[in-house]
Amino acid sequence: MTETVIEQSPLEPLIAIRSQVLRPNQPLSNCYYPEDVFKHTKHFAAFIESKTVGAASIYKEQHPDFALKQSWRVRGMAVLPEFQGKGIGMQLLQTCINHAIDEKADVIWCNARTNAAKFYKKAGFK
Repeated sequence: MTETVIEQSPLEPLIAIRSQVLRPNQPLSNCYYPEDVFKHTKHFAAFIESKTVGAASIYKEQHPDFALKQSWRVRGMAVLPEFQGKGIGMQLLQTCINHAIDEKADVIWCNARTNAAKFYKKAGFK
């Protein structure tokens, strides 16, 4: 199997992944989040043989249930359909988690789609 490489990335290459996986048949403008340009936001891409196959972003955002904690939110997690089920999403998520831990996060959270809930539970989310 070809090695997957996860690296910090500019936002623009990730928009096509978000579009195809998270917001198909919607305008590209719907694939940008206001938080994409926050100072602390980090974007990560998964590459296989220099092809971008996955995307994830993480940024500081308070979780409403943990107001006194330093919270980081994972958003825009997506892996191209033909590469799903190969552990790439978990590698992206772990990279985001590691970044948040390095930034002294108390809470790491996301709003998962129903069909992705099992994935996040497997990673330890509640």
